[in-house]
Formats: sequence, structure tokens, C-alpha cells
Amino acid sequence: MSNHEVPNIHLEGKDSVGKGDAAKNTVASLLFSKEIHFEGRSYSPQDVVVLQTDFPQYWGLGALIRKMNSRQVGGKYFAEKSYSPEETLHLRKAMYAIDRLVTLLVMESIPKNPNKLYIHISDRGPYSQTVTHAVCFTEKNRYLHSLESVVDADECYVSRVNPRSILLDAAESGIGGNGGRGELDELEKPLYQQLSEKGFEWFLEQPEAHMTKVVTRKGKQWRPRQEIATEILDSIGVECTEMPDFEKLKARDFAGKRRSGNLVQIGATELMNYLYPSISPEENLELSGIHNFDLWRKVAYFSNGDDISPIVGNAHADKKEIIVNHEELNSKQIGRFLLKNPLAPRAIPEDIRSYAYYLITEYTGGELLELVHYLDKLHAHGRVYSESERSGYVELLRTLFVPEVRYW
Repeated sequence: MSNHEVPNIHLEGKDSVGKGDAAKNTVASLLFSKEIHFEGRSYSPQDVVVLQTDFPQYWGLGALIRKMNSRQVGGKYFAEKSYSPEETLHLRKAMYAIDRLVTLLVMESIPKNPNKLYIHISDRGPYSQTVTHAVCFTEKNRYLHSLESVVDADECYVSRVNPRSILLDAAESGIGGNGGRGELDELEKPLYQQLSEKGFEWFLEQPEAHMTKVVTRKGKQWRPRQEIATEILDSIGVECTEMPDFEKLKARDFAGKRRSGNLVQIGATELMNYLYPSISPEENLELSGIHNFDLWRKVAYFSNGDDISPIVGNAHADKKEIIVNHEELNSKQIGRFLLKNPLAPRAIPEDIRSYAYYLITEYTGGELLELVHYLDKLHAHGRVYSESERSGYVELLRTLFVPEVRYW
């Protein structure tokens, strides 16, 4: 079974429409309902495997994307460079697209049992670039015209995953933005959110987007979670009987499904395992800073990504002894330790490697590695790391995708 044959659901929409909650409840429906029906077959929950992702992946590149979306860091960089809107757009989109390509490699490496049903559920996907376009084109007509190329950086991912996009919408509630949480990054500005709402509505009318709308909130009330999950699964022809009471499910219930292999949450640990097969499990826990990892623990999810980069940089500098000592690291998770094996990355399949090479070179005019270097040497609030000017993620991208180019 190829990943193209795995039913894929990508939940899209502006901020505060309930994407994370809907993803968790859709996953729970597949794992804890009495029976799951798909294409004329019935499956018990034990015969269903859910692959869960959350874009961007905050293992490293995703952490750089957070910095890119910060006005203090990314906003300052793009302003100083005086890029055209199109150049800025390509750089931003390439960052997201490469992050998805690495995740795709992990997804495709998972063995598929033909007797089981595999379903991929993702919080965001390629059409989240709708918001990225809004950042670069704030005039409505120009913005809408630009959306014809919204997935151009993600063509490789789209062709191999064949995603079904679900637009979650809380328009009937009258809320917007991020629900009053304040702007956490540049993309959450009301102007960009309002433009992206129009963009998502435009995609509902485009057959090639394969996008279905599910309303999550009516007036001041969120719709019942079972109803939302049912409509999401119905979009790919999946029916669940005797769905669980979501309120009664605990973290240990999902942990049990992870241990049994029925829930595969693809996060930092899985990405590091794939990219660096020589790392021992103990070293991977140190490198990713993750213990009992859960995609829904967002605070830990974000900080872990920020922590990995200096370690990867030292590792690519052929230093087996990794010393990380700066104020924002949790010393209980990451400290001083010795790698048992050289940190050698896996060889990437040629079709993926060549597409990533295109994104790093031609698509972005060769400017992407410079952006990555700038983002990687800074804390999220613009202060320079004291350890080294060397960028671990420039070395990672160069080693994986453009080995003939010497950046340093």
C-alpha cells in the first residue's frame, strides 16, 4: 500500500476554528469506536492505524518557521532584504514545503499491513499556504489571483499524498482572528486572517482543491464534537459506529494506542529516527528533548524544536561530544552527553532529494540557505545564540539535499 492509497485528511482554516480539537476527536473516533466502515469493509479499532501529523513540525525546521513568522525576526529580515512580494512568498512557502517533505519520508517509511486500514489525519496541510499568500499580498484582487499557485511549492507532497482538505469554519459565531489570545505571530494579524478566510472560501469552489466545508461553531456554541468528527470522516467515506465519549478519554488511553501501534504520531522523535538511523533510542530522547511525547502538548512541542538546532549544528561539525549550555534549555532534558555513533544522515530518495534541491535553489533563487542561517542563529525574540554562528539546519539541508554546495 503506497501513501497515495492511504486516505488523507488535512484540516484547514483560519485561527480559532477548532482544528486541533477536531483533529484529536477525529483520531479518537477511529481508535475507540466499536467499528469502522470503509469501502465496503468493516474494521475493528485494533485493525485501524492512524498516522497523525501537525504542520509545521516543531522539530527544527518548524521552529525556524516560527521565527520566520515573528515580526522581530523574520519580519525584520524580509524588510532589510527588500525582497519583492513574490520572492518573499517563495522563501516562506519553501520552508513549509521542505518541512512537509521530510515528514512525507517518515510516513512512506512506515510498513503498511494490507489487512489494516491506514488513515492520515493532519492539523494543516498544503492549503495552509493560503495564509502565507495573505502575508505577501494584502490587496484583495491581487491576493485572490495569486492563489492559483498556492500549492506550487508542495507539488511533490500533493502528488504523493493526494490530500483531502477539510475547511473548518466558525463564521456563524462571528469570532475571528485567534479568539482573543493576542497575536502570537505575524500570520495571526486580523488582516491576514480576514484575507485567508476569503481565500479558503474561494478554494471551496475549485474542484481540484478537493475541499469540503465543516462548520464547527454556530452562534456562541460549539457544535457537538461527535457531529464534527462524523462530517470530517464522511468526506472520505468513513463511517464509525458507537463513537466514544470524547470527554471520558484520558491521555493514558491515547498512550495505550501509541504503544500498540494503532496511533503513530509523527513528531520530532520519529523525524530524528528516520534522518539519523545510527542514533540509539536513548540518544534520540536527548536530542529531541522529548519524554512521553504528545502532539497535543503544544508548549513542550514548540520549545523542543528550538532546543534541537544547536545540537544538530555541532553534530554536523563532526563533534561527537555535544555540549549545550544556554539559558533557555531545560537541563533535565538536554545537557552534556556523548554520542555513541557518528551522526550521519540517511540517504534521501532521489525524487524527493531533487525536488527539495529545486526548492532550495531555483524556486527561491538560491536565497533559502541564507534565510535558514539567519533564523537558526537567533532566539525566537531576536537575540543571538552565544554558542556558535554555525547553523545546524543549513548543514542539515545541505547534507540531505544539496551536498555539492559548500555553504561555509
